[in-house]
Amino acid sequence: MKKYLIIIILFLFTINSYAQQRESFIGWVTVGLKGAAGNSVFLNKNVMNDKQVTINYLSPSYNYGIKAGLGFNDILGIYYEFMPGYFSTEYGFMNPDKYNKTINFKTSEHLVMIRVKSRSGAWFEIGPKFTNAKNLTINNTADGSYNDINDNLINLSYTSLSVGFGLSAYRGDKTTITIGTRIAYSFTDFVNDNTHQIVSDGRYIPVYDSYEKSNPFTLQLTAEFTYDIAFFGKASCGAKRIIFFK
Repeated sequence: MKKYLIIIILFLFTINSYAQQRESFIGWVTVGLKGAAGNSVFLNKNVMNDKQVTINYLSPSYNYGIKAGLGFNDILGIYYEFMPGYFSTEYGFMNPDKYNKTINFKTSEHLVMIRVKSRSGAWFEIGPKFTNAKNLTINNTADGSYNDINDNLINLSYTSLSVGFGLSAYRGDKTTITIGTRIAYSFTDFVNDNTHQIVSDGRYIPVYDSYEKSNPFTLQLTAEFTYDIAFFGKASCGAKRIIFFK
């Protein structure tokens, strides 16, 4: 988490220096609504190579929320997003008999994204995503109740690197509609005791040669609507101002 914050601070210093060097500088204060939907999965090498387990790589995930930030001269911008959502992964087991298990939980996610835009409307963004997991639920189709995972065994908070790209489907005077794709990969192990296997549930108990991390991963399509509520800048005379649109 610290290294992501350092990157953001360095970026802000760079933008500030850039603004001070320009005789005139114009930026925009932007707010918006955002949604995302796609897949979610725990990337674990042991499970991916386990012939007794199948992984549903299309297990659903979704997020929705708000964003706000600053855009600089139609090129650079930095934005904060609050995106609650849902994460799930489904497994199929062959031994001792066939059954399915789904791990799912709700999320509270905070993102700080740096976005670079082209004049054509294409954009690229990158930044950290801080996730808090809650309401962990384990569902299975086997007879009986099999659950070997609880809140004490998992990291309820984890950090991901989020990368996205897309284009502006509509660009008005103050409003913009964009569509894109976003990938998020967490370097944090979802399991916190470094021994528990994420597919172990008391019915299927795998034995692997070594322990591997279970890293949360999502691939989602995104759509957002943004509105520029104000502009700010530095005039050639040196005066600074911010003006809200009527």
